Amino acid sequence: MRFFKQASVGDVNTPIPGIMDQVGRAKWKAWEHEKGRSKEDSMRAYLHLMELCAPSLLSEVADALDTIVLEKDPATHDSSHNGVSAVAMSEKNSSRRPSQEGPNASYADVPSPPRAELNEHSLAHFFSEVDGPYVSTRPAGGEQKLTWKCSNMPVRNGFKLPIPVDLAGTVVEYKFNTHDYDIGFSVEFQTINEEGERQLDVILVPERYDSHIEPFVQQVQLEQPGTLILVWDNSYSWWYEKQLSYSVTLQAPSVSGFEKARCERALSYFNGCLEALRGASQKRLHCKSMKTQLSTELSDLTLKIEQLNLQLSEKTNELEKVIEEDEMLQQKIDSCKQKITGFTFRLFPAPILSCILSYMDVRTDEWALVCRDWAYFIKALATSTEQS
Repeated sequence: MRFFKQASVGDVNTPIPGIMDQVGRAKWKAWEHEKGRSKEDSMRAYLHLMELCAPSLLSEVADALDTIVLEKDPATHDSSHNGVSAVAMSEKNSSRRPSQEGPNASYADVPSPPRAELNEHSLAHFFSEVDGPYVSTRPAGGEQKLTWKCSNMPVRNGFKLPIPVDLAGTVVEYKFNTHDYDIGFSVEFQTINEEGERQLDVILVPERYDSHIEPFVQQVQLEQPGTLILVWDNSYSWWYEKQLSYSVTLQAPSVSGFEKARCERALSYFNGCLEALRGASQKRLHCKSMKTQLSTELSDLTLKIEQLNLQLSEKTNELEKVIEEDEMLQQKIDSCKQKITGFTFRLFPAPILSCILSYMDVRTDEWALVCRDWAYFIKALATSTEQS
């Protein structure tokens, strides 16, 4: 509001915005209109306006806030904290939680992730939608009413009539008629979007109307500032030039009505925020309960995993010992087999052993490795037996 800017800053100290920034220009003009007014006087005017628009707003705000029940942490909340909610105290003490180092660390002590900070641009955009455009410089008790009229204007190809709209809630009524013939007509609304680009919306699609038989009358209420464009089209008619008579009336809301609508809109948004706060508070209670439960379950699972890891390590060591023992026993078995082979040959009498050796090669047979010390003797014995 202009009184708020004058009370907080003083006289206007910035250049007027460009022609494309209609909202900024309206705000600047409203502020510039109060030039020379003292801050104290501006503040009194602001409070008086608030009393007229929403006399019970502050009491409703206080009552609504008292009805909100927030979670209280017995360990950190104290009734002596005047004006500090339990949620704020809980968030403050969350930075003092112990770290996860050490054997006594618990998953319930894991600090909550940092919450996203409010984006100043998005917050400013939100409140700009709530506030709407500032009122322009006109008498506080009156209404702005503008009229455009023309009679018997020749239209050969087409004609466009731009109607500037400075305030949301403005009502525009247009009426026209032609002589002898019909004419095409459409309505467009041009605005500036958030990126500073022009945006054109069609309110009434192009259509031919028999305005020579009955006048065309329509009324439209615009919810944002911009430019309403009335378009008459006669390009389809090559032979006949149309005689157009029109009357356009712009009815802007009064200052008091505009400010009252602003306060009602702010109260509606406020009630929506209260409902969202209640819902979020209840959901947060449920989330904290689930957080405690899941933290306990996670701690139990972690303990079980540690126990299983210990059992796994013990079983792995046992398996390694069994494998080592198995290899030693296999070596012992192989050694015993070799010894048994050697003992087997030693148990034969010399004649039978000579007969057996006659069919073997002592250099390659396995028994020769065991009987290496006496293999040549047996071979000589076998040779002498064959010669005799």
